[in-house]
Amino acid sequence: MVLTRSASRAAKCIFKWLPNEILHLVATELAPTDLAVLCRASRLLKNIASPLLYYSVELSTSSSLISFARSICQSVDASLPNSARLLEVAKFTDKKPPISPRIVKEINDALCRLIRLEVLILLQRSIDYTYLLEHGQFPQLVVFQYLVPSHALPALTSFLNRHKNITDLGFISPDSLKFSTPLSLPNLQSFMGSFAFLSTLDLTDVSLTHLTLLLYPPDIAVSHAVLVNLHEMKMLSTVEVMGMHANERAILHVIAGHLPHVQELVFHHFTSTSSPISPNESVNIAASLETLGELRSIDFGGVGGNVIEDRHMVAQWSAACKSLTSVILDERQWDFKENDWVVSWNL
Repeated sequence: MVLTRSASRAAKCIFKWLPNEILHLVATELAPTDLAVLCRASRLLKNIASPLLYYSVELSTSSSLISFARSICQSVDASLPNSARLLEVAKFTDKKPPISPRIVKEINDALCRLIRLEVLILLQRSIDYTYLLEHGQFPQLVVFQYLVPSHALPALTSFLNRHKNITDLGFISPDSLKFSTPLSLPNLQSFMGSFAFLSTLDLTDVSLTHLTLLLYPPDIAVSHAVLVNLHEMKMLSTVEVMGMHANERAILHVIAGHLPHVQELVFHHFTSTSSPISPNESVNIAASLETLGELRSIDFGGVGGNVIEDRHMVAQWSAACKSLTSVILDERQWDFKENDWVVSWNL
Protein backbone atom coordinates (compact mmCIF):
# COMPACT_ATOMS: atom_id res chain seq x y z
CA MET A 1 0.00 0.00 0.00
CA VAL A 2 1.46 3.38 -1.04
CA LEU A 3 0.62 6.33 1.16
CA THR A 4 0.51 9.87 -0.20
CA ARG A 5 2.04 12.85 1.54
CA SER A 6 2.32 16.48 0.61
CA ALA A 7 5.80 17.03 1.95
CA SER A 8 8.48 17.93 -0.58
CA ARG A 9 11.26 15.46 -1.32
CA ALA A 10 13.62 18.26 -0.57
CA ALA A 11 12.59 18.28 3.07
CA LYS A 12 15.38 17.47 5.48
CA CYS A 13 13.49 14.82 7.51
CA ILE A 14 14.36 11.37 6.21
CA PHE A 15 10.74 10.24 6.61
CA LYS A 16 9.69 12.90 4.12
CA TRP A 17 11.53 11.39 1.17
CA LEU A 18 12.15 7.70 1.86
CA PRO A 19 9.73 5.48 -0.11
CA ASN A 20 6.88 4.14 1.95
CA GLU A 21 7.91 0.58 1.04
CA ILE A 22 11.31 1.13 2.71
CA LEU A 23 9.67 2.57 5.83
CA HIS A 24 7.36 -0.44 5.95
CA LEU A 25 10.29 -2.87 5.73
CA VAL A 26 12.05 -1.05 8.56
CA ALA A 27 8.90 -1.11 10.67
CA THR A 28 8.50 -4.86 10.25
CA GLU A 29 11.78 -5.31 12.17
CA LEU A 30 10.60 -3.33 15.20
CA ALA A 31 9.24 -4.63 18.49
CA PRO A 32 5.62 -3.81 19.46
CA THR A 33 6.78 -1.18 21.94
CA ASP A 34 8.71 0.60 19.19
CA LEU A 35 5.74 0.38 16.83
CA ALA A 36 3.59 2.01 19.51
CA VAL A 37 6.06 4.90 19.68
CA LEU A 38 5.95 5.29 15.91
CA CYS A 39 2.16 5.54 16.03
CA ARG A 40 2.55 8.68 18.15
CA ALA A 41 5.31 10.22 16.04
CA SER A 42 3.38 11.35 12.96
CA ARG A 43 0.35 10.54 10.85
CA LEU A 44 2.54 8.98 8.17
CA LEU A 45 4.33 6.65 10.59
CA LYS A 46 1.07 5.81 12.32
CA ASN A 47 -0.43 4.67 9.01
CA ILE A 48 2.58 2.42 8.46
CA ALA A 49 3.01 1.10 12.02
CA SER A 50 -0.61 0.57 13.11
CA PRO A 51 -1.38 -2.42 10.86
CA LEU A 52 1.84 -4.09 11.99
CA LEU A 53 1.13 -3.36 15.65
CA TYR A 54 -2.30 -4.99 15.40
CA TYR A 55 -1.23 -7.91 13.19
CA SER A 56 -0.22 -10.10 16.14
CA VAL A 57 -1.56 -9.15 19.57
CA GLU A 58 -0.73 -10.96 22.82
CA LEU A 59 -2.45 -9.63 25.96
CA SER A 60 -1.67 -10.78 29.51
CA THR A 61 -3.24 -8.06 31.70
CA SER A 62 -6.82 -6.89 32.10
CA SER A 63 -5.79 -3.29 31.46
CA SER A 64 -4.09 -4.16 28.16
CA LEU A 65 -7.16 -6.12 27.03
CA ILE A 66 -9.48 -3.22 27.87
CA SER A 67 -7.19 -0.72 26.12
CA PHE A 68 -7.00 -2.91 23.05
CA ALA A 69 -10.79 -3.32 22.91
CA ARG A 70 -11.35 0.42 23.23
CA SER A 71 -8.79 1.22 20.54
CA ILE A 72 -10.65 -1.10 18.17
CA CYS A 73 -14.09 0.30 19.00
CA GLN A 74 -13.01 3.95 18.95
CA SER A 75 -10.70 3.85 15.93
CA VAL A 76 -11.59 6.24 13.12
CA ASP A 77 -9.73 3.93 10.75
CA ALA A 78 -12.34 1.36 9.72
CA SER A 79 -9.65 -0.91 8.26
CA LEU A 80 -7.69 -1.23 11.53
CA PRO A 81 -9.62 -4.28 12.86
CA ASN A 82 -8.88 -6.05 9.57
CA SER A 83 -5.15 -5.88 10.35
CA ALA A 84 -5.40 -8.41 13.17
CA ARG A 85 -4.40 -11.98 12.29
CA LEU A 86 -3.42 -13.38 15.70
CA LEU A 87 -4.98 -12.61 19.07
CA GLU A 88 -3.98 -14.32 22.30
CA VAL A 89 -5.52 -13.44 25.66
CA ALA A 90 -3.42 -15.29 28.24
CA LYS A 91 -3.87 -15.71 31.96
CA PHE A 92 -3.80 -12.24 33.48
CA THR A 93 -0.67 -11.34 35.42
CA ASP A 94 -2.21 -8.32 37.15
CA LYS A 95 -4.47 -8.49 40.21
CA LYS A 96 -7.21 -6.06 39.23
CA PRO A 97 -10.86 -6.17 40.43
CA PRO A 98 -13.28 -8.25 38.30
CA ILE A 99 -14.18 -6.64 34.98
CA SER A 100 -17.71 -5.26 34.91
CA PRO A 101 -20.34 -6.79 32.58
CA ARG A 102 -20.45 -3.55 30.57
CA ILE A 103 -16.73 -3.72 29.80
CA VAL A 104 -16.96 -7.46 29.09
CA LYS A 105 -19.62 -6.66 26.49
CA GLU A 106 -17.33 -3.97 25.06
CA ILE A 107 -14.49 -6.49 24.81
CA ASN A 108 -16.72 -9.03 23.04
CA ASP A 109 -17.95 -6.38 20.60
CA ALA A 110 -14.36 -5.40 19.78
CA LEU A 111 -13.23 -8.98 19.23
CA CYS A 112 -16.16 -9.66 16.91
CA ARG A 113 -14.82 -6.91 14.63
CA LEU A 114 -11.55 -8.77 14.02
CA ILE A 115 -13.07 -10.64 11.10
CA ARG A 116 -9.75 -11.58 9.47
CA LEU A 117 -8.35 -13.42 12.47
CA GLU A 118 -6.47 -16.61 11.67
CA VAL A 119 -5.45 -17.48 15.24
CA LEU A 120 -7.68 -16.94 18.29
CA ILE A 121 -6.46 -18.05 21.72
CA LEU A 122 -8.64 -17.28 24.76
CA LEU A 123 -7.14 -18.61 27.99
CA GLN A 124 -8.53 -16.10 30.49
CA ARG A 125 -11.35 -17.61 32.53
CA SER A 126 -12.49 -14.36 34.17
CA ILE A 127 -13.87 -13.08 30.85
CA ASP A 128 -17.17 -14.45 29.58
CA TYR A 129 -16.85 -14.88 25.81
CA THR A 130 -20.35 -16.25 25.26
CA TYR A 131 -21.37 -13.28 23.10
CA LEU A 132 -18.29 -13.76 20.92
CA LEU A 133 -19.01 -17.48 20.52
CA GLU A 134 -22.62 -16.77 19.56
CA HIS A 135 -21.99 -13.93 17.12
CA GLY A 136 -18.35 -14.03 16.00
CA GLN A 137 -17.66 -14.79 12.32
CA PHE A 138 -14.02 -15.43 11.36
CA PRO A 139 -13.89 -16.96 7.85
CA GLN A 140 -10.08 -17.33 7.91
CA LEU A 141 -9.80 -18.86 11.39
CA VAL A 142 -7.56 -21.95 11.46
CA VAL A 143 -6.28 -22.03 15.08
CA PHE A 144 -8.65 -21.84 18.06
CA GLN A 145 -7.78 -22.51 21.70
CA TYR A 146 -10.20 -21.87 24.53
CA LEU A 147 -10.38 -22.26 28.30
CA VAL A 148 -13.87 -23.74 28.44
CA PRO A 149 -16.37 -23.01 31.23
CA SER A 150 -19.25 -25.46 31.44
CA HIS A 151 -21.92 -22.84 30.71
CA ALA A 152 -20.29 -22.00 27.36
CA LEU A 153 -20.68 -25.44 25.75
CA PRO A 154 -23.88 -24.63 23.75
CA ALA A 155 -22.39 -21.40 22.40
CA LEU A 156 -19.09 -23.15 21.68
CA THR A 157 -20.91 -25.81 19.66
CA SER A 158 -22.51 -23.11 17.54
CA PHE A 159 -19.16 -21.37 17.09
CA LEU A 160 -17.37 -24.52 15.89
CA ASN A 161 -20.17 -25.40 13.50
CA ARG A 162 -19.63 -22.03 11.82
CA HIS A 163 -15.85 -22.44 11.53
CA LYS A 164 -15.21 -25.62 9.56
CA ASN A 165 -11.78 -24.37 8.41
CA ILE A 166 -10.18 -24.90 11.83
CA THR A 167 -7.08 -27.10 11.59
CA ASP A 168 -5.68 -26.63 15.11
CA LEU A 169 -8.14 -26.95 18.02
CA GLY A 170 -7.42 -26.82 21.75
CA PHE A 171 -9.75 -27.03 24.75
CA ILE A 172 -8.66 -26.59 28.34
CA SER A 173 -11.23 -27.08 31.07
CA PRO A 174 -11.14 -27.25 34.87
CA ASP A 175 -13.38 -30.31 34.57
CA SER A 176 -13.81 -33.19 32.16
CA LEU A 177 -16.51 -31.75 29.89
CA LYS A 178 -18.02 -33.05 26.67
CA PHE A 179 -20.34 -31.74 23.98
CA SER A 180 -23.92 -32.99 23.89
CA THR A 181 -23.81 -33.50 20.12
CA PRO A 182 -20.99 -34.72 17.81
CA LEU A 183 -18.94 -32.06 16.05
CA SER A 184 -17.60 -32.23 12.51
CA LEU A 185 -14.35 -30.42 11.69
CA PRO A 186 -13.14 -32.04 8.45
CA ASN A 187 -9.90 -30.02 8.24
CA LEU A 188 -8.71 -30.79 11.76
CA GLN A 189 -5.02 -31.73 11.98
CA SER A 190 -4.07 -30.95 15.59
CA PHE A 191 -6.17 -31.41 18.73
CA MET A 192 -5.55 -30.64 22.40
CA GLY A 193 -8.10 -31.63 25.03
CA SER A 194 -9.54 -34.37 27.19
CA PHE A 195 -10.76 -37.79 26.12
CA ALA A 196 -14.28 -36.51 26.76
CA PHE A 197 -13.88 -33.70 24.22
CA LEU A 198 -12.14 -36.02 21.76
CA SER A 199 -15.00 -38.52 22.00
CA THR A 200 -17.48 -35.97 20.65
CA LEU A 201 -15.50 -35.13 17.51
CA ASP A 202 -16.47 -36.82 14.26
CA LEU A 203 -13.13 -38.33 13.22
CA THR A 204 -14.43 -40.18 10.15
CA ASP A 205 -12.65 -38.07 7.54
CA VAL A 206 -10.12 -36.29 9.77
CA SER A 207 -6.35 -36.66 9.29
CA LEU A 208 -4.87 -35.81 12.67
CA THR A 209 -1.10 -35.34 12.80
CA HIS A 210 -0.71 -34.04 16.39
CA LEU A 211 -2.68 -35.07 19.47
CA THR A 212 -2.31 -33.59 22.97
CA LEU A 213 -4.32 -35.43 25.63
CA LEU A 214 -5.23 -33.68 28.88
CA LEU A 215 -5.78 -36.46 31.40
CA TYR A 216 -8.57 -36.40 33.96
CA PRO A 217 -9.05 -39.49 36.17
CA PRO A 218 -12.53 -40.31 34.74
CA ASP A 219 -11.15 -40.14 31.20
CA ILE A 220 -8.74 -43.03 31.59
CA ALA A 221 -11.60 -45.49 31.95
CA VAL A 222 -12.93 -44.59 28.48
CA SER A 223 -9.55 -44.15 26.78
CA HIS A 224 -9.72 -47.50 24.94
CA ALA A 225 -13.08 -46.70 23.37
CA VAL A 226 -11.90 -43.27 22.23
CA LEU A 227 -8.47 -44.17 20.87
CA VAL A 228 -9.77 -47.12 18.86
CA ASN A 229 -11.23 -44.55 16.46
CA LEU A 230 -7.70 -43.28 15.75
CA HIS A 231 -6.20 -46.69 15.02
CA GLU A 232 -6.03 -46.24 11.24
CA MET A 233 -4.68 -42.67 11.32
CA LYS A 234 -1.23 -43.19 9.83
CA MET A 235 -0.62 -39.43 9.70
CA LEU A 236 -0.84 -39.16 13.50
CA SER A 237 2.88 -38.84 14.29
CA THR A 238 3.03 -36.94 17.60
CA VAL A 239 1.14 -37.63 20.83
CA GLU A 240 1.58 -35.58 24.00
CA VAL A 241 0.10 -36.52 27.38
CA MET A 242 -0.53 -34.01 30.15
CA GLY A 243 -1.75 -35.11 33.58
CA MET A 244 -1.83 -34.02 37.19
CA HIS A 245 -0.61 -37.37 38.51
CA ALA A 246 2.85 -38.94 38.34
CA ASN A 247 1.39 -42.21 37.05
CA GLU A 248 -0.05 -40.67 33.88
CA ARG A 249 2.59 -42.62 31.95
CA ALA A 250 0.38 -45.68 32.58
CA ILE A 251 -1.63 -44.44 29.59
CA LEU A 252 1.32 -45.49 27.43
CA HIS A 253 -0.05 -49.05 27.35
CA VAL A 254 -3.35 -47.80 25.95
CA ILE A 255 -1.63 -45.60 23.37
CA ALA A 256 0.62 -48.45 22.27
CA GLY A 257 -2.39 -50.70 21.76
CA HIS A 258 -4.29 -48.27 19.52
CA LEU A 259 -1.81 -45.86 17.89
CA PRO A 260 0.88 -48.07 16.34
CA HIS A 261 2.07 -45.42 13.87
CA VAL A 262 3.13 -42.84 16.46
CA GLN A 263 6.65 -41.49 15.93
CA GLU A 264 6.98 -39.14 18.93
CA LEU A 265 5.61 -39.47 22.47
CA VAL A 266 5.85 -36.72 25.09
CA PHE A 267 4.70 -36.98 28.72
CA HIS A 268 4.36 -33.66 30.56
CA HIS A 269 4.45 -33.62 34.35
CA PHE A 270 2.55 -30.88 36.17
CA THR A 271 4.01 -31.80 39.55
CA SER A 272 7.58 -30.93 40.51
CA THR A 273 8.11 -34.11 42.53
CA SER A 274 7.18 -36.87 40.13
CA SER A 275 8.20 -40.32 41.33
CA PRO A 276 11.02 -42.13 39.48
CA ILE A 277 10.27 -45.01 37.15
CA SER A 278 10.61 -48.28 39.04
CA PRO A 279 12.23 -51.42 37.55
CA ASN A 280 8.80 -53.04 37.19
CA GLU A 281 7.44 -49.97 35.43
CA SER A 282 10.44 -49.96 33.12
CA VAL A 283 9.68 -53.55 32.12
CA ASN A 284 6.03 -52.66 31.46
CA ILE A 285 7.10 -49.64 29.38
CA ALA A 286 9.41 -51.86 27.32
CA ALA A 287 6.54 -54.28 26.70
CA SER A 288 4.35 -51.43 25.45
CA LEU A 289 7.10 -50.07 23.20
CA GLU A 290 7.38 -53.39 21.38
CA THR A 291 4.17 -52.59 19.48
CA LEU A 292 5.36 -49.13 18.36
CA GLY A 293 7.44 -50.04 15.34
CA GLU A 294 7.79 -46.45 14.06
CA LEU A 295 8.54 -44.66 17.35
CA ARG A 296 11.65 -42.46 17.12
CA SER A 297 11.44 -40.32 20.26
CA ILE A 298 9.95 -40.60 23.75
CA ASP A 299 10.08 -37.91 26.42
CA PHE A 300 9.38 -38.65 30.09
CA GLY A 301 10.80 -35.30 31.25
CA GLY A 302 12.04 -35.09 34.82
CA VAL A 303 10.78 -37.96 36.96
CA GLY A 304 13.72 -38.40 39.35
CA GLY A 305 16.54 -40.90 38.81
CA ASN A 306 20.28 -41.23 38.30
CA VAL A 307 22.38 -41.64 35.17
CA ILE A 308 23.26 -45.31 35.72
CA GLU A 309 19.62 -46.33 36.21
CA ASP A 310 18.55 -44.20 33.28
CA ARG A 311 21.12 -45.76 30.94
CA HIS A 312 19.86 -49.22 31.85
CA MET A 313 16.24 -48.24 31.17
CA VAL A 314 17.08 -46.54 27.87
CA ALA A 315 18.94 -49.66 26.72
CA GLN A 316 15.99 -51.82 27.80
CA TRP A 317 13.51 -49.69 25.85
CA SER A 318 15.63 -49.49 22.72
CA ALA A 319 15.97 -53.29 22.73
CA ALA A 320 12.17 -53.48 22.70
CA CYS A 321 11.71 -50.72 20.12
CA LYS A 322 14.38 -50.88 17.40
CA SER A 323 13.31 -47.59 15.78
CA LEU A 324 13.95 -45.55 18.95
CA THR A 325 16.74 -42.97 18.52
CA SER A 326 16.01 -40.35 21.21
CA VAL A 327 14.92 -40.56 24.86
CA ILE A 328 14.44 -37.69 27.30
CA LEU A 329 14.49 -38.87 30.90
CA ASP A 330 15.20 -36.96 34.13
CA GLU A 331 15.91 -33.83 32.04
CA ARG A 332 18.65 -35.61 30.11
CA GLN A 333 18.45 -36.29 26.40
CA TRP A 334 19.84 -39.62 25.29
CA ASP A 335 20.61 -40.08 21.58
CA PHE A 336 21.63 -43.25 19.78
CA LYS A 337 24.93 -42.50 18.04
CA GLU A 338 27.42 -44.96 16.59
CA ASN A 339 25.66 -47.96 18.12
CA ASP A 340 25.62 -46.49 21.62
CA TRP A 341 23.41 -44.30 23.79
CA VAL A 342 25.02 -41.01 24.83
CA VAL A 343 23.79 -38.00 26.76
CA SER A 344 23.46 -35.06 24.36
CA TRP A 345 22.43 -32.52 26.97
CA ASN A 346 21.77 -32.39 30.68
CA LEU A 347 19.65 -29.61 32.20
